[in-house]
Amino acid sequence: MAPRRTPAASRLQVRAAAAHRFGSGRRLGSGRGSLAVGYAAPVRRMALATLLTLAIAVVAGCDGDDEPAARPSPTYPGQSRAVRVDERPLRGETVRDGEFLFTPIGLTDRMRSLFGSHAEFPAEGQFVRVRLIIENTGRNIQRFYARQQLLVTDAGTRHGVDPEAMTIKRQLMELDVGSGVRVEFDLWYDIPVTAKPTAIWLVGRPPLGSETPTDGVLVELAEP
Repeated sequence: MAPRRTPAASRLQVRAAAAHRFGSGRRLGSGRGSLAVGYAAPVRRMALATLLTLAIAVVAGCDGDDEPAARPSPTYPGQSRAVRVDERPLRGETVRDGEFLFTPIGLTDRMRSLFGSHAEFPAEGQFVRVRLIIENTGRNIQRFYARQQLLVTDAGTRHGVDPEAMTIKRQLMELDVGSGVRVEFDLWYDIPVTAKPTAIWLVGRPPLGSETPTDGVLVELAEP
């Protein structure tokens, strides 16, 4: 019995269904045995999308920094302390002269007298007290000289520390500061009553092996 031929209308319906499923692609071969390869276009589109994604990722990586962001150095815990009676806090500007770092942190002026361990001592004018932090950044012990630190008034006059006031308040005129050591203390001055302290001239020490004195540095006694 001879095989039945598929009607032409049926063959057209099969081809239409295949085209709908696989897309309108080209054909491999010719004649009745040719195969539809409509899936080739979606594959090409997927490959192109993958390439574009990789290109965007590469460009984004090139735009970023090659090195990670630097993290801030950890710090010591802060010490919130109240200032002393009649003392005013200063801005706390740190300056360098030679091997020393200086930070004036407190100012007290218009003191007509001071009290020691045994008696009251009057000023010739007014006593001024500057609270100072020094730090030796060198590798060797350095000597600090209080007499080199000069108080500057609004008239531009420079005043040395008052030795009697320093002695009565038990502050050292000279101090050996070890390597990496920080010291906090007071400098005492006796200046005219009408004068106003505006700055302090600070002098450090030269590096180890140098015989050249440092230049000194002027720091304003500015409040925050």
